Amino acid sequence: MDINAQREKQDLLNWLSPLIFWARQQDISKTRTPDTGLWLFEDPVYQAWLQGQDHILWCHGMRKQILYTVEAFLTRSSGSLVVEELGKTTQVQKGTVVFIYCDYKERPRQTPINLLSSVVRQLAASQSIGLEEIRALHKLHKGKGSRPSRSEMGDLLTLYRDLPSRAFIVVDALDECNTTDDTKSLLVEELPRLLPKARFLFTSRKLGDIEQLFDGRPRLEIRASDSDIKRCIMDRVTQEPRLRKHMAADPSLLELIQDTIARRSDGMFLLAQLHLSALATKHTRRALRASVENLPIEIDQTYESTLQRIDDQNQDDASLAKKHAIAAMDLDGRTEIDDEDLPDEDIMISVCAG
Repeated sequence: MDINAQREKQDLLNWLSPLIFWARQQDISKTRTPDTGLWLFEDPVYQAWLQGQDHILWCHGMRKQILYTVEAFLTRSSGSLVVEELGKTTQVQKGTVVFIYCDYKERPRQTPINLLSSVVRQLAASQSIGLEEIRALHKLHKGKGSRPSRSEMGDLLTLYRDLPSRAFIVVDALDECNTTDDTKSLLVEELPRLLPKARFLFTSRKLGDIEQLFDGRPRLEIRASDSDIKRCIMDRVTQEPRLRKHMAADPSLLELIQDTIARRSDGMFLLAQLHLSALATKHTRRALRASVENLPIEIDQTYESTLQRIDDQNQDDASLAKKHAIAAMDLDGRTEIDDEDLPDEDIMISVCAG
């Protein structure tokens, strides 16, 4: 394809869909601790899906991880990791990877028609199929100043029903889709009907309405393995001055902290982070060892310890941390918050005791 043809194709794809998810994929990939989550690819349930035994796979967070931000991060990191791994697989075995990152902040743009058009755009970008039909659709609507309908997008998708190579479609954070329309059922039910030979992987929190959509479907719980938690501890320790100094003086402390936190976190990154935040305040190695031995197992006890550390700060920092907690719980209902209302991120992490 010459330069002019490539430019025309790109212009047509830009017109087709306003949604591009590459930047989001890269952002999430940067936040993930290297070499974590790799257990997923060895799981028999995932392998059955990868080999085509199952058409749809749902990867969900743990029920006990009730905090939205933590569970969403864990499942979202897994979605990003799958996209990366599938990208390597399809380069070797010739295939196509399509991905969607649902985001509650992007709900006005992530409409059913725009999500469908994004799938078409990604398929058309990697295939020689469908360009003529997209060009004809563009010509039809350009003169009217209109946009393609949902039905027309469905017709375009049917062009890719019988791709000669494998197609993988990853839909991340399904729970962040618009709740006032049929976006969820579109992605989970209609899209697989339009592309029956593609393999679909969805990630989300484990919520009742979403669980019903996957009734009878293969599912896989996303939780941190002990090795994942130990790697994250190693990464975090290098950022904590006191812990770094204690371990330089006594290297055996690292293994003790890794083993204890991994055992008491029960697959939850949140608990591991809270435990580390508690240990990072200790002034002596003796106090650190005593704290490690008495780390709570239940998340409620860990929250109580965190809240106590918040209360032990000066009044202004403690008040800011509590206001942040309230704002986080009410975030979906707030409509008049802007950047000037938000404290610096590092300050918030500090006053909230991690």
